[in-house]
Amino acid sequence: MSLLNGNMARSVSLLCCVGVLVFALPMVALAVDGSLTPADVVEIDRGLDGTYIEFQGEAIGEALRADSEHVWVNVLGGGMAVGVYLPSTSAELIETFGDHRHDGDVVRVGGIVNVGCDQHAGEFDVHAATFEIISRGSVRD
Repeated sequence: MSLLNGNMARSVSLLCCVGVLVFALPMVALAVDGSLTPADVVEIDRGLDGTYIEFQGEAIGEALRADSEHVWVNVLGGGMAVGVYLPSTSAELIETFGDHRHDGDVVRVGGIVNVGCDQHAGEFDVHAATFEIISRGSVRD
């Protein structure tokens, strides 16, 4: 009888481990896959709040001061934009913001998605941990 209980306990432990891996894999994929667009981010599963993600899109508008060391940059892609909270020094890398006369720099952002950010009055945002320019913007004809 104890052999049966030991085997059963190992089986239950194995199933629990497999279950954890199955649920963790989508979050790991979001963490390393930079193919998300801002539209994907806006539509993200709300259960992924606080997860590290990577996405890319066009920097639009202008950098807006958030506090003494950070700015907000809107990143557009797939018809939607996401507000990204990032260090002012990172935003200084942007040469061209998209507007009616310009295509903005394409940027890649890696950071924590916040469905309801405690730091920013419950707003949906991404706090950038990494930020890079993928391609430079240009004047639109």
